[in-house]
Amino acid sequence: MIRPLDFASETLLAQLNVLGKRLERVQREISSGYRVNTASDAPDQVADILALRASLAANEQVRTNLQRARSEVETADGALARVVQVLDRALALAAAGSGTQPSENRYTIAQEVRGLEEQLVALSRTMYGDRYLFSGDLDIQPCYGMGEDGTVERLATAEATRKVQHPSGVSFSIAKTAQEIFDHRDAEDNPTAKNVFAAVTALRVALEADDQEAVEAVIGKLRAASAHVNAQTGFYGAVHNRIKAALDDAGRMDLRLKTALSERRDTDVVASVMELQQVQLSQAAAMQMRAMTPARSLFDYLK
Repeated sequence: MIRPLDFASETLLAQLNVLGKRLERVQREISSGYRVNTASDAPDQVADILALRASLAANEQVRTNLQRARSEVETADGALARVVQVLDRALALAAAGSGTQPSENRYTIAQEVRGLEEQLVALSRTMYGDRYLFSGDLDIQPCYGMGEDGTVERLATAEATRKVQHPSGVSFSIAKTAQEIFDHRDAEDNPTAKNVFAAVTALRVALEADDQEAVEAVIGKLRAASAHVNAQTGFYGAVHNRIKAALDDAGRMDLRLKTALSERRDTDVVASVMELQQVQLSQAAAMQMRAMTPARSLFDYLK
C-alpha cells in the first residue's frame, strides 16, 4: 500500500494549526489584558467572573449613592449652622428689646426680626441639585413659605423615609424634615417650645406690640429652639461620620472584588509572554525540520 505522498506536510500543517491557535489565544490575552475573554476560555470560571462583575457594579452604585448623600448631608449641616447663627442674632435682638426702650426702637428691632424669619424660611428651603433637602419624601417642593400677610406659612408636610445603603446591605436614614427642625409640634399639632418659627415670630409680634414682658418671656423659647437645632446638627454630624465610614468600607470592598476578579480573569503577562516565545520557537523548529526533510517523488515509492 502506498502511503499519501504528502503525509509529512499534513502532519506539519496539523502541528502548525495547533500552534497557530495557541499563538492567537496568547496574543489575545496579552493585547486585551484578560486571560478569559470568552466562556470557552475557562468554563469553570465563568460563573465566578460574572458574579464578581455584578458585585463590583452594585458596589460602585452604592459608592455613588453614598457620595451624593455625603454632599447632601454637608449642605444640610451647613444650612443648620446658619440657622443657629440666625437664632443667636434673634437672642441678641430679644435682649436689646427687653429693657426699657422707646416704642420706635422696638419697632425697628422688629423689622430686623422679620428679616430673620425670612432667612429661616429660606434655609428651610435649602436645595442640593433639584432636591429640597428638608422636604422629606416631597423633595420636589418646599414645605414652608412666607404668606401674603408676611407670616410663615406651612405649605406641606412629609415624612423623611429616604435612606442610603451601606456596602454591607444595611440602610440608614440621612435626613430630617423641615417640620422636625423648624416647626416642631405636639400630637395636637400645636407648636412646642422647640419650634423655631414660632419662637422668632413671637419675638417679632412682642416687639411690634411694644410688649416688654412678652419680649422677655420669648427669650426662653428662643434658647429652647436653638438647643433643638443644635441637636439636629448632631444628627447630621453623626450621619456624615457614618457615610464616611461606609465609603471607606466600600473602597475596601471594591479592592477585594477587583483583586478576586483579576485572579480569575486577568492575564498573567509574564507567563503569557513566555508561552508566546515558546509557541514562536515551536513554529520555527517545525518549519526548520520540514525544510530539512529530503524531497521525495513518486519514483521513490515505486522502488
